Amino acid sequence: MDTIPTQTNIDPKHKKSKISFDMLVHAVRDAWHRFPVTVVYIAYLALWSVIQIIGDFFGDDNLVASLWYLGSMGVPLSLAVYLWCEYLRRPSRLPMVIANLLLVADCICIFCFESSLGMAWNVGRGAMFAALAVAIIFIPSRSPMAWNFSNSQVTGLIIAAAFGWAFMLALGAIFMTINGLFGLDIWKPMACAQAVCAGSVPAVIFLHLIPRRDESERDEKAFFATKFQCGTAKYFFLMVTVIYMAILYVYGFKILFTWELPRGIVSLSVTGLTAAVFVTLFFLEGVRRTHPTDSLTLKAIRVLPVAMIPLLVLMSVAVLYRIGEYGLTVSRLYVLTFNLWCYGVFIYLMVRRPRIYNAVAISFAVVFLATSIVPYFNFTTLSDVMMQRKLRERLVELGFTEFPVSEEAFIPEFERLDSRDRMDLRSIVKELDRHGIQSGLDGIIEPSLYTGHNSVIYSYRNDNEGSAQKSVDLNYRKSDVSIPDGFRKVDQLNEYMSKLDVDNRNGAISLGGTEFLLPADSLIHLSDSVYEPVILHAASGTPDTVFVAERISFYYVPATWSGKREVTSLDIYGYKFTR
Repeated sequence: MDTIPTQTNIDPKHKKSKISFDMLVHAVRDAWHRFPVTVVYIAYLALWSVIQIIGDFFGDDNLVASLWYLGSMGVPLSLAVYLWCEYLRRPSRLPMVIANLLLVADCICIFCFESSLGMAWNVGRGAMFAALAVAIIFIPSRSPMAWNFSNSQVTGLIIAAAFGWAFMLALGAIFMTINGLFGLDIWKPMACAQAVCAGSVPAVIFLHLIPRRDESERDEKAFFATKFQCGTAKYFFLMVTVIYMAILYVYGFKILFTWELPRGIVSLSVTGLTAAVFVTLFFLEGVRRTHPTDSLTLKAIRVLPVAMIPLLVLMSVAVLYRIGEYGLTVSRLYVLTFNLWCYGVFIYLMVRRPRIYNAVAISFAVVFLATSIVPYFNFTTLSDVMMQRKLRERLVELGFTEFPVSEEAFIPEFERLDSRDRMDLRSIVKELDRHGIQSGLDGIIEPSLYTGHNSVIYSYRNDNEGSAQKSVDLNYRKSDVSIPDGFRKVDQLNEYMSKLDVDNRNGAISLGGTEFLLPADSLIHLSDSVYEPVILHAASGTPDTVFVAERISFYYVPATWSGKREVTSLDIYGYKFTR
């Protein structure tokens, strides 16, 4: 009697692709033995997430930020060190120790120094995270093995993301059903389960799917893309990219014939197209390896880099025009650098045979990192220095010789400016004040001009010439409002009125058919950071009705307020209570 032969020499990739409980156990065991430090960081992130959810632990902002940063940066950092050391055939112990010591030192810096949460620091950390993400997907190798590894990493990320979404939806459905049937408020257990199952489990599965160096070398010349992969690359990615590119070409010809300057959104559009072209070229490389004579693929790989050059010129014109018109901000510096990098990369892809796509990704990470983390010479710091110089020069032109400029001295000069100059001055101030804790405006203008939503710079209407209007924007940001004792009827009201003469109306406004007193002077001096719902009393003096204002927003003219108290526009939202 014939017996069924046992399977031998099972492909490791096939073993990894089988979904079962044993696979999950093997994935955890394999990830722990191969990437122990990364697994520790994943477990730490899951534990910290549960602590924050269950304990409502928010504490000091710097402490919370440093603890989140430790896990969020520790996972990609440790994984990148493992992978690069493995593929470069170098021991990972010393690089891992150094990398983690630097990470811990940065976390201590975040906890101890408020200035470490400034704009320059955060941009540098973002650049580091992006560089580590690139290092996880692309390895430093010129052999075909490098593309195979990157393709496997992208596939692993897609699989892990699919697991994460599946866990998220399944757990959401389960807990919503429990809540609907039994009326239990179990959002905290649901959030904890999602943090563990939809976060940690997919991360471990991704670690398990990462190919080893010997696997990548063995498959170096045996890669074949599936029909689905080939079809997706040619008839989805390529077609979408071509349509996107055609739209930009039509716009380019339009402004060429009408002799207009390109809009600012062109830079964003060309940046998106550049990313689409890189993704398309990466996946078309798999089609080329599977079908070396496919004419559509070969033409696309050859034509796409060439077709990007005119659009990069269009992007250059848009960026340089805005730099000349509005100044060199940090975002424009990065866009200009990205534009120049794209020129180099697409020229490289035009002349290089064979094309090494991991070199493109690694060069992007290096450029982004180099322009973001060098102390005192990163783009954020350089942009601040230039913008500060421009602001000082602008204030000197207005007649100011002593710094910092006070609010009392600034307002009259600000009101004399035309609308364009007002907008230009405010844009400079907003650019320098993006740091939050450590403003780039220290020593130039007083904090009252830019601190808070009700400050002069942020709240003044400066789109029209004439007396500048300042806003009062008070908003109770909680969802609940306490009901005063003894009231039985409530009406929700949202009223808008313009050109309200406070003096002629004896300070009263009509809300829901009842006149209520509006304490405008008190509201002007009330800080929105300590705002609680304001109770407006009836102008008639009756205690039978009150209005609880949850949101009050109005504009007034400070220059004339002492003589003519007029509210140019008022938007008020709240509840009218009647006994």
